[in-house]
Amino acid sequence: MRLQAVHRLVRAYRPNATVRSVAVPIGTGRSEEEVPVPPLEIAERAGPIASGNFPAHYKEVGRLCREAITDRLPEGWTWEGKRALDFGCGAGRVLRHFLPESDRCLFHGCDIDEPALAWAIEHLSPPFELFASREMPPLRRPDASFDLVWAMSVFTHLEHESWSAWLLELHRVLKPGGTLIASYKGRRQQWLLGEPWDDERIGMHVRAAGLEWSQGGPAVFHSEWWLRAHWGRAFEIISLEGEGLGGQALAVMCRRDVELTREDLERPEPDELTAAVHQGRQLYGEAAEQRRIARERTARAARLAGRRDQLLAVEERRKERIAALERQLKRAREDNAKLERKLGHLTKSRSWQVTAPLRLAGTLASRASASRRESGA
Repeated sequence: MRLQAVHRLVRAYRPNATVRSVAVPIGTGRSEEEVPVPPLEIAERAGPIASGNFPAHYKEVGRLCREAITDRLPEGWTWEGKRALDFGCGAGRVLRHFLPESDRCLFHGCDIDEPALAWAIEHLSPPFELFASREMPPLRRPDASFDLVWAMSVFTHLEHESWSAWLLELHRVLKPGGTLIASYKGRRQQWLLGEPWDDERIGMHVRAAGLEWSQGGPAVFHSEWWLRAHWGRAFEIISLEGEGLGGQALAVMCRRDVELTREDLERPEPDELTAAVHQGRQLYGEAAEQRRIARERTARAARLAGRRDQLLAVEERRKERIAALERQLKRAREDNAKLERKLGHLTKSRSWQVTAPLRLAGTLASRASASRRESGA
């Protein structure tokens, strides 16, 4: 516990620091069940959570990802002395299920989501070494650092501006012959496209380009031929499985010993024109839709501003009426006070006191007259 406190103290002053000590064993002896589940607002940052039993669903998704990874490791794989990276680890939904192996393998994790990463550092480090990444490379790790990298629901959001940079970065940090396992959206996810799946037209296809990460980010789809043509330049494609990870497809790859640039990876194939035209039309359509939404929002804002001005005018008139009534009330109170002072002076005067018997006699006479009228009736 004292060493964990030192780790947290260092991170408090250096949030992006990775703390290591040769005196600290890699494993902690904990099981996944001993680790708490992050709060819903943290967990949902990695994607929507199914209604119902949130903790059970969160753990089950992580467990399925672990199985998808371990079932596809190279023949003869052992964890002994290995180093692995969870690229896009979030709050550790997948990493937590590798606690049993953490005494034999050094696991790293990175993410751009600071709240999720902070939660993971607090609850999962050690044994896992966690660090912040940015929207673009590099990662703060030397060349050939890892035997295994997995990226679950990462390349499903990386657009044309960033996918090649990150694929090359993972190629850099993997050891020669290292394994990369990455999920992607393929034919099975065509329901998200809103159109029939057409391999030739899809290629690499981006929907909701530029959408903020807080809103889920863009959705990126890949045809298998495109992955083989582009990802295959940096990695040997071992398998592309349309149902490899439940709701997503899964690519299993082995690092090629090649030197490439982003231009090398992005260079189009001769038959990519159809996909490029389709993507261009899609982006044009999305831009037109965004302009339409912007016009509607501008018009709605103008209507709301007009209504606001009307309400402000009504409120101003109401305030003026209240002020006028308050002035009238003030004058009435002042007049009433004057009358009360005059009455006080009158009742104290000599004439008022001298005529008191006459007023009493008049009152008695009035009462007698009224009594006679009632008797006569």
